[in-house]
Amino acid sequence: MGRSLTDVFISHAEADEPVANEIARGLEAAGYTTWLYKTNGIPGASYLEQTGDAVESARAFLLLISARSLGSKQVDSEVVRAHECGKPFFPVLLGLSHAEFQQRHPAWRQAVGSATSIQIPAAGTALILPRLLLGLKTLGDERDSLPPTQRPAHDAPPVRPSDRTRRGSIRLASWPVIGLLLVVSIVAAGMWIVRLRAGSPVTPVETPLTSLPPESPVLSAAISPDGEHLAYADSSGYYLLDIETQRVSPLPAEGLPRSPGGLWPGVQIAWFPDGESLVIGTSILTQGCMRDSLWTVSLLERRVRRIRDGASEPAVSPTGAIAFVARSESGNAIWLMDADGSGSRRVTPATGERHGFQFPAWSPSGERLAYLTSRGDPDSGTYRPVIETCDLDGREITHIRGDSWLGAGFSAARGLCWLRDGRLLFYQPDSTQSQDIVHLWAVPVDTRTGALRGRPSRVLGSAGHFISDLTCSADGRRLGFVRWRTQADVYLAELEDTGRRLGAIRRLTLDQHVDLVTGWTPDSRAVMFLSTRNDPTNLYRQGIDERVAVPLLDQPASTERAALTADGAWIIYMLNGPDVDPRGTTGSFMRVAASGGPAQSIAEPDTGVLDLMCGSRPGAPCILAVQVGSERVFFEFDPLTGARKELTRISMNPQPSIMMSVSPDGRQVVLDDGAHPVLVDLETGARTSLQYEGREVDHFLGWAADGGIWFGTGGPEGTMLVHGDSSGRTRPAGIIDTDGGLFASPDGRFLAFDRWTYEANAWMIEGF
Repeated sequence: MGRSLTDVFISHAEADEPVANEIARGLEAAGYTTWLYKTNGIPGASYLEQTGDAVESARAFLLLISARSLGSKQVDSEVVRAHECGKPFFPVLLGLSHAEFQQRHPAWRQAVGSATSIQIPAAGTALILPRLLLGLKTLGDERDSLPPTQRPAHDAPPVRPSDRTRRGSIRLASWPVIGLLLVVSIVAAGMWIVRLRAGSPVTPVETPLTSLPPESPVLSAAISPDGEHLAYADSSGYYLLDIETQRVSPLPAEGLPRSPGGLWPGVQIAWFPDGESLVIGTSILTQGCMRDSLWTVSLLERRVRRIRDGASEPAVSPTGAIAFVARSESGNAIWLMDADGSGSRRVTPATGERHGFQFPAWSPSGERLAYLTSRGDPDSGTYRPVIETCDLDGREITHIRGDSWLGAGFSAARGLCWLRDGRLLFYQPDSTQSQDIVHLWAVPVDTRTGALRGRPSRVLGSAGHFISDLTCSADGRRLGFVRWRTQADVYLAELEDTGRRLGAIRRLTLDQHVDLVTGWTPDSRAVMFLSTRNDPTNLYRQGIDERVAVPLLDQPASTERAALTADGAWIIYMLNGPDVDPRGTTGSFMRVAASGGPAQSIAEPDTGVLDLMCGSRPGAPCILAVQVGSERVFFEFDPLTGARKELTRISMNPQPSIMMSVSPDGRQVVLDDGAHPVLVDLETGARTSLQYEGREVDHFLGWAADGGIWFGTGGPEGTMLVHGDSSGRTRPAGIIDTDGGLFASPDGRFLAFDRWTYEANAWMIEGF
């Protein structure tokens, strides 16, 4: 039996099947035949043989290129088969640009050759079908260009009219073709409308609303109920943006409190349903404490009024009620109050600091609240953030989703949004990526009962390093959010006056990714750092007088907790495994020779590991910190065998955010929670507050090469770097721009440190 001829073979990933089927229906409506495995495959026969035969017998190969198909081995084999058979390619892009596709899969770039790609717009496939049909019409001779229903039978002799007759036929046939294309466009547009109503995925359209520099990031933003305006705040004040005209005007914010240096990231903005007033939450640092308050702002009356102290994260219901988060010593909870601040009452119970509530979001009808909280026991490892809903009495609680990555991110705020069609939007970092990549998801939820109505689906991939402030227009057609991009660079500071005074400061790493210092080589000529410049995260070495970094590891998984042994012979590190415990890291312990060579596994994966560091002086040990229940246990870690020798343990609640820094001789560690650094003697277990010249150190920055420490004190011009020697004497060294993590070179001539920058702007997506 001979092969049946097909006009178009459609190659696609399984996840893109709805789009592929839609394209097939549009082509078949125009009279072309298509081949898709789930539609045309025969049960029982070899899948590989069927697809191979179908590719070879097709006149054209339509390749649906998306992030899913780029990673599909089956699609890859079909592309190879089509290329080997010399089939004409029709590349159709779904959610990717042509440049992204070429960069991510160079082999496909070669296979596709010079074929022009076509992008599926947010409006769906309806707009590209006419162009696809015109492209198919150009294939082959005149006979082959006709749709199958107009072709002569395969066994009939070819018709050869005179030149004059043929030219007339073509001229007369052009009008039916044009009419056919119009009909196809109308039919395809109708199918797209049906698809929208059925809830099938479409490609969202992203639009930047602000373009502020890193020096002035957007701190909070909210799209208006009519979807025509954006209220936002940066460090300089509050503003109103007309989305259509891009005109910006100041909000009437006279009287709203602000810190001396400008607004803080804790500011939050929410609209009332009338679109004529807003509620703004402010966080002000006063006498070492953050003080929260809520204010209403009337755009028409240009009036500001305080309505509540000790409250944050406001969310306004469709009826004008305000949900907010109130914090106390016993924990935080979600409360409700009227628009004027009266009638306040608590909805959720106060459960303690580690089981608090955040991200309150109203259902479209105003009958329920969604929020992010946590469930489980931190000591048993079952603790994880969860999304729940409840009625306005705090009862009838429904569980929506639980995941250790929920709510993660810089300046996390307003991470939930409940749409009019019942979809509950949330963001979640991709734990498989070495870089901080956040995706936007939606899950269907019954707006009346809070019951889960389906599986989550991704709305927007790679939304940014972090996102916040999810707000939507009342009709659910426009979604606003703040997209954050973070970057950390390695800087070097020269030290003068025998290593006690700052000299010149310069940037060492010149890329646009996250670079985090881990230490120095023993000769003080190169800095070692972790970087996200390639996937996965790798450890790099860069000389102090060089511009290019050299990768030190070649691993299939993300690398973290890397350290160089004191003798400079080995690099020990951990692989970030697929399951990450909220209390610490889960991964294999590895080592590789500092001079290069194959990596070796030295210990099995472990739970509760918080830090792995080595002293820098000759003979100094490597120190491993592990959380076991309510105790933090310190071990001497053998880099050759992975053996552990317990040194001491102290009582300490699980707080992964507490940083550890090992002294150059490896006999002491500093544990720093950002406010009260504590010195722990690893031989005796003694635990004391860091004090110099009779006062406590409140900002530990790092160990000095001579065994003293570097710490900082705040001032109007920035952080004053202070050197404290082992006898307790202090000496100011100069102004430095860093929050911590100073690494002194072994010879005491340099300090290496990270400097973070944040870029945040408001964006809008439609067609989601």
